[in-house]
Amino acid sequence: MATEEQLKQTLSKILLQDDGEGVVDGIDEDIIDYLSGMLHESGLEDIDETIVPFLESYGCDEGLVQDVCTAVSTCGAQSSASSD
Repeated sequence: MATEEQLKQTLSKILLQDDGEGVVDGIDEDIIDYLSGMLHESGLEDIDETIVPFLESYGCDEGLVQDVCTAVSTCGAQSSASSD
C-alpha cells in the first residue's frame, strides 16, 4: 500500500500548482494532508466514497475528480507491486 507521503505527493501533483496554490479555491496543503491521511487510513478502499465528496464540495469538476481517483489508484497499485 502507498505511504501517506506518497499519497500526499500524488495529490499535490494534481491539486496544487507550482506556487503551492490549489487549482481550485480552498484546496491547499492542509487539505492535501487531510485527504492523504484519510486515504491512507482507509487502506485505499472506496476511494470514491472517501475523497470524491470533498473534492466536489470544493468545486472540482468531474474530470479533475477522475484524474485524482485514477492517480491515487495507480499510486496504490505501484506501491503494492513494488512491495511484493
